[in-house]
Amino acid sequence: KARALAQKWMDWQLTVMGPAITPVSWQLIRTPADQRDQNAIHLGNERTIAAAMIMDAQLGRSAFMASDTFSYGDIPLGIMIYRYVQLIPERPATPNLDRWYAAISARAAFRQQVSAVLVDPGDMRTRMHQEAFAGEDISDRPLPEVTVPFWNWLFDQQRDDIAEPGE
Repeated sequence: KARALAQKWMDWQLTVMGPAITPVSWQLIRTPADQRDQNAIHLGNERTIAAAMIMDAQLGRSAFMASDTFSYGDIPLGIMIYRYVQLIPERPATPNLDRWYAAISARAAFRQQVSAVLVDPGDMRTRMHQEAFAGEDISDRPLPEVTVPFWNWLFDQQRDDIAEPGE
């Protein structure tokens, strides 16, 4: 039963939480500020908050999403809530979700693998990308030589060395 419940929450992440927050992350991270669709951001925020409220209600019934013990069902949702916390600063109180997220985000694997990077490096002009977009002109994408130095620099920074938005 526990595995079935964990799978249920993984599916829910794919069909509810992921589609809700993806437009927010694409607009705020991958879209230049002057080209952002504020309506898409607003709608994504609303849908993501509604999904977070569903999680909060579930977490009022159990310590973790599928039961009172951590399971693989918590992992993909932990990633989504990391995005939620980072991208939607104005959100309603969710004490159960906050308790769960504090437990999830305190795990070493979370700190090493999830909170290490929020950004998507975006498309690059590589053979693999061209194969994925066969028949399309991808010459407008940057070459890896252009973007890799930035990513190397970013990964070498300590979290405290990177200014938070608005600082």
